[in-house]
Amino acid sequence: MSSAAPAHLLPRPRVFEPREGSLALPAEVSLAGESLAPSRARARLEEALARFEVGLTEPGGSAALLRLERRADLGEEAYELEVHPGHVTLAAAAPAGFHHALGTLAQLLEDAPTLGGTLLLPCLRIEDRPGFRVRGAMLDISRNRVPTMGSLFALVEKLSRWKYNQLQLYTEHTFAYAGHEEVWRDWSPMTPEEIRELDRFCAEHFIELVPNQQSFGHMHHWLKHERYNDLAEVPAGVDHPFHFTPEPFSLNPRDGRVFDLLEDLYDQLLPCFSSDDFNVGLDETFDLGQGRSAQAVKKRGVDGVYLEFLGQVARRVKERGKRMHFWADILLNHPERVGELPVDVVPNLWGYEAHHPFAKECAHVSSFELDFVVCPGTSSWQTIGGRLANMRGNIASAVQHARASGALGLLVTDWGDRGHLQPMPVSDAGWLTLGAAAWNPDAPALTESELEMLLSRHVHDDPTGAMGRAWVELARVGEACGVEIHNASPLSIALTRAPEAFPCEELTELTREGLDRAEDVLARAASERSRQRARAPRTELVVDEHAWCERTLRFALDMARERLAAPGAPGQVAAATRGRWKAEINSLLDELRGLWTARSRPGGLASSTRWFTRIRDSL
Repeated sequence: MSSAAPAHLLPRPRVFEPREGSLALPAEVSLAGESLAPSRARARLEEALARFEVGLTEPGGSAALLRLERRADLGEEAYELEVHPGHVTLAAAAPAGFHHALGTLAQLLEDAPTLGGTLLLPCLRIEDRPGFRVRGAMLDISRNRVPTMGSLFALVEKLSRWKYNQLQLYTEHTFAYAGHEEVWRDWSPMTPEEIRELDRFCAEHFIELVPNQQSFGHMHHWLKHERYNDLAEVPAGVDHPFHFTPEPFSLNPRDGRVFDLLEDLYDQLLPCFSSDDFNVGLDETFDLGQGRSAQAVKKRGVDGVYLEFLGQVARRVKERGKRMHFWADILLNHPERVGELPVDVVPNLWGYEAHHPFAKECAHVSSFELDFVVCPGTSSWQTIGGRLANMRGNIASAVQHARASGALGLLVTDWGDRGHLQPMPVSDAGWLTLGAAAWNPDAPALTESELEMLLSRHVHDDPTGAMGRAWVELARVGEACGVEIHNASPLSIALTRAPEAFPCEELTELTREGLDRAEDVLARAASERSRQRARAPRTELVVDEHAWCERTLRFALDMARERLAAPGAPGQVAAATRGRWKAEINSLLDELRGLWTARSRPGGLASSTRWFTRIRDSL
């Protein structure tokens, strides 16, 4: 009979049966079936045992305490784990299953009680398997943070422990393509050698590193350069949400030279990956039909021109032995044409609000018997500290409707709009929530208190629970204002749109009462952080990142409160207040530069700091 698994297990197993008794571990634990143990999972098991000064020895035959057994009847990622009074058995059919089994055993060991210095592992039985074939994470490395290799390795290890099996790095211009140096020169890009190294590292952790390269819209970092400008739909540029001034944004789908460029990019990028999949983007073509394709669009419609271009890209992807994934937003604006897609492409249905119509979109795409992936978000971007309630609702809806419609899987996205000002730990709540639900969609959704505990345990190694509470409180701050903004929090908008007249359109409903509520939550977040800092000084970086988020949100709150009392241009605020704000901006910038380089490469830093310097200049 299945019982509730211990709350600390992440993800929760499908079947968990506690049994009478326990296994007392000796100072040396022998392992049978050594050849079945993947190296990274074995190392994690050794690490868990070493915490209790228990060693792991070479194979011990039939008397071994830990026994790995191959079971052909289990699925590729499935496993079974049994703890008996005298030994532990772990069964799986394939290396991925053994990897997951050993990871779960390591978690059980980390929480096992001791008696007289002896580690006691409670007897139990686990049957486990994934709820979706694809359980992916996508990290934006183009606006403007390109993580260091150390940061990427740490992310892969974390995702692997939570039983993800896919990672994508969203790329516009941050891969070092030979012959295109002017595009990426100042952005600290990923090199081919680094991608190959990361691909190998991912494979060791049973994560598939999937190539991702924008191929239609979001090409402004290319098209703004003279050499590529003539390939643009609108060479003179258009207003778009990703830069301060107009730029050319999309490729001209009617220009054959565009395919020469894409083929060059694909031929350089794709050999660096072992994955058979490839995400080509194709979303948010805001300017399609506004320039050089205007006549074609007038004759055939935006949908007709778009589908023709999609087909041309799909053919080139297929010729290179890959299966094409693409963002489905443009297509879903013309749902009647979904049936015209090539049979071997995979639409990625994205939406980042809790009320996004996943039910309608999933039902429609599934009616054409297409493989598709559902893509919620971490709700971290344009927030500084997160959007907790929206993240939980968005992911829960995506999982529910992906499951009901038979989706291939889930891909949780983490974007960097408006400077990628949120530090990396802000996204952990979203990574964790999706990982838990994608592996076991039958388990109840994590409560907020469970999320706090799991963040403390699995991310911050903080037994006090304070750091998990601190980050969760921080993610409540923006929503406490009581103003709902698409893909953003009110305080983040108050910051990034500060140079404009106040209130901007998004903040017309902002009130002093809402700001007071946000300030109360911010105080709780700071209080929890102060408890953790006193007890776990080794986590100094993540504590400092939290403190910077708190200070930045407090600064945005202060500006919003002052400007509610005196609407208008920022230069109309009292001189003393403007002087105080300039000093605070300089201090925040100094801290940001140090925190940025602790996890990210320097290339995008100047672009991100501009979101602060333009406020200072407006004062």
